Amino acid sequence: MHSASFGQSNLVERQITGATSSSLETHAAAVLPCTVGATCIRAASTVVSVHTIPKKISGINPDNKIEQSVQLTFRQLWTDERLVFDDSEGRIKYLSLSEKDKIWTPDLFFKNEKKGHFHNIIEPNMYIRIFPGGQVLYSTRVSLTLSCPMDLKLYPMDKQECKILVASYGKTADDLALLWKEHDPVQITRNLHLPRFSLQRFTTDYCNTKTNTGEYSCLVVNMVYTREFSYYFLTIYVPCCMLVIVSWMSFWLDRNALSARIILVGISLSLMFWLAAGINQSLPPVSYTKAIDVWTGCCMTFVFFALCEIALVNFLSPSRGKNQEPKGDPEIGKSPAMVFSREFLLSGRGVDIVSRMLFPLVFVLFQVMYWATYIPASAS
Repeated sequence: MHSASFGQSNLVERQITGATSSSLETHAAAVLPCTVGATCIRAASTVVSVHTIPKKISGINPDNKIEQSVQLTFRQLWTDERLVFDDSEGRIKYLSLSEKDKIWTPDLFFKNEKKGHFHNIIEPNMYIRIFPGGQVLYSTRVSLTLSCPMDLKLYPMDKQECKILVASYGKTADDLALLWKEHDPVQITRNLHLPRFSLQRFTTDYCNTKTNTGEYSCLVVNMVYTREFSYYFLTIYVPCCMLVIVSWMSFWLDRNALSARIILVGISLSLMFWLAAGINQSLPPVSYTKAIDVWTGCCMTFVFFALCEIALVNFLSPSRGKNQEPKGDPEIGKSPAMVFSREFLLSGRGVDIVSRMLFPLVFVLFQVMYWATYIPASAS
């Protein structure tokens, strides 16, 4: 494609000036296409075809905020019969215009934008091309921070749907109609990379809204992201399992090594609290329980019960000053096996032996129930 030469640039200036002469000359940029002239009577709304190319998605849920940051090329195409020019020789493919204020442009805005900016390095990243038939192509590059409400019940096995909402700010649907480009309205670049997320799919739709001032045309891009679970498995789930297993080592230490047992379990419990607090600090505060809360809460419970087991063993174990059992006949009316079982279960050594088997068994059952609950839920 090639733009007009210097002489052709003067031609477009003359075309635009001539098209906006008479009483509308100073107001042409504010007047919708096809509203003036005997041969240009608008029977329907001005149609604007929209095409967007997300170039970069730099962050979803950054700094525990419910938002996404995206950089995209945004293109609009419409027809303005006032800009038709003669190209009978077929030498001019299109004319370039550097100042968009000289012609009418749609008053579009991003409905869920929190902040944004245009790119102006080295030159403003925008262009306007006017074709002989009056078609106008307006392309610009923008960076946006968009609001993205999230449901974190399944975190970190969740999927999130973020939207890009585009609408007319002041023109009702009777005056301006937004349509997606017929083919490939949204083009995703091949090298698009998201930290901790992957783009599963995207769809386009319409989201016209009605207010007291009328109905407004609206376009929406629905982008579904899947969280990369492997990162969270290695940084959250595996460390939690290791801390729980480390707490079980106290069951194998000598019952009289009370300080060592308490230190071992106490460190595991402290690290578990620190890990859970770090997870919640990286997420926005919510009023419901997340999948990761169930995991860390149950793991902390296992470590806490290991600490309780130490207290029970210490309570049941005779002190060094009173380690001599009172002499006398064995309990009357009970078999030796019953007496042995009772004394074994009520002794510190017996509690340790039972805990060595019971804690891992219950933890495995918890694992089965946890994954059987959340894996199908995340896949649905």
